Amino acid sequence: MATIKILSHQDLQQIHAESLKILSEIGIRVPNQMLLDIFKKKGARVDFSKEIVKIPAKLVNRVIGQAVDRQSTYYSRNSNASTRLTPLRGWMSEANLSSVFDYSTNSARKATLREMLYGIVLGNSLENIERVSCLVIDEDFGKHAPIINYYLLNLFSEKRYFIGAIDTLNSAKCIIQMARVIAEDETQLRNGRLAEFELEAANNLEFSKTHLDIAFEFAKNRMKILPGGWFWMGYHSPMTFASAISLSNANILAAMVVTMLINPETIFFDYLFGTQSVGEKDDSSPLFGSPNQAIFSIVGRQLADFYGFKKCITNTGLSDSVQNDFQSGFERGVTAALAIAAGVNQIGLQGIVGADQGISFEELIIDDEMISYLNYIFQKDIEINEQTLKFDSIKKNGPGKRFPVLGSATSDTIWRSRVFSSGSYSRKKNEQLFSRANLEFQNTIKRKFPPAPVVDKEQERELNNILGKFIDRRIVSLLQSKLGEALNQPGSEGISL
Repeated sequence: MATIKILSHQDLQQIHAESLKILSEIGIRVPNQMLLDIFKKKGARVDFSKEIVKIPAKLVNRVIGQAVDRQSTYYSRNSNASTRLTPLRGWMSEANLSSVFDYSTNSARKATLREMLYGIVLGNSLENIERVSCLVIDEDFGKHAPIINYYLLNLFSEKRYFIGAIDTLNSAKCIIQMARVIAEDETQLRNGRLAEFELEAANNLEFSKTHLDIAFEFAKNRMKILPGGWFWMGYHSPMTFASAISLSNANILAAMVVTMLINPETIFFDYLFGTQSVGEKDDSSPLFGSPNQAIFSIVGRQLADFYGFKKCITNTGLSDSVQNDFQSGFERGVTAALAIAAGVNQIGLQGIVGADQGISFEELIIDDEMISYLNYIFQKDIEINEQTLKFDSIKKNGPGKRFPVLGSATSDTIWRSRVFSSGSYSRKKNEQLFSRANLEFQNTIKRKFPPAPVVDKEQERELNNILGKFIDRRIVSLLQSKLGEALNQPGSEGISL
């Protein structure tokens, strides 16, 4: 259960009741005829002309109960499934941004395919990053960029846990087919590690037709749909915490109902509370580093516990700063630490600069180090026994004598960092955090680039054939050229047309 709480049990009951009232009296827009028919059969009030569904509380509560039971079964059967008892592991930015930031010059440039491969290499090497993407996209690939992200992951990622944007039905079909090629078994295919779709309302109380089409495609293939919601207080709701929390929760519950109705066999449910707030002077985008993020995370964990969900995902560990400065470190560290202390299992995506302004390879390394720091604290298990109390050693030394740390420190008592500094000013005066992270990045690329394929020749041929079916011939040729150049293999014929 959450150890840090903001809302009382009565507050949580009222939030739930308000969410049910919103769904049953106001309803949600569902622009999909098949789903409207399903809702009608399940007892919902459906206005087919306006595509509005008013979902009865009984149906919502039944789905919540089924979802909780099924996720409990899944986690109990899969010892390697992530729960709050395991160390925090990071998820890379989902490769939907095209700018690479340079902290040393405070400037940004457009990403290349070579840098997409850098993202994979770096993700493979970082101990605390478990879910990998290309981190960034080459915008020359246009609408096909999500497919290229997954294609490169299939070819080169040693960690078979992928993340990426899926925004069209065409990309969904392609990514699903590629996942089938490399899946080791049916569980890996279905549990979202190779591909999952996050279903959330495109606007407040309104799903998009495209997202529902993608969800049906994932359901048809019995693959994971993650119900959630990216919701902004002051934009999607009135500027009050109560309305933002209840509305956000209503959108999440609606996504759960839709997921269960289109894929009754689904067993993978987590509570994704992606609520944020907008700024006082600009409501065109959400704040990433606001203290509200810690508040929403604590509340999100409380709601997850209220319903019985084991895993809770929130947006913390992020910053609005576009520089590697105190603001960035403070906002990331404080919101992440409070979220973890509250029991949140997964914080925001790593490697992002500012409020989705771009990515930074150095920031990804710094974020990985931050997660290591937090795990050192929150995974600490201090043993109290005769051996660790060291009475005989204390007695032998007697009053007034010190105990030398050299040679006696272990990873249990000393947190070691590759990029965070310690020591005197005279030893570290010419070093900055960004510089140390950049050196770590450069050394990693020197050791591990270019990446070697992790699939066999037959799998590679199948992936190439699938790619050729779903993207434009011009894009295939462009990818072939850029990939050959990036891997220092000009003229490479790696893709079948």
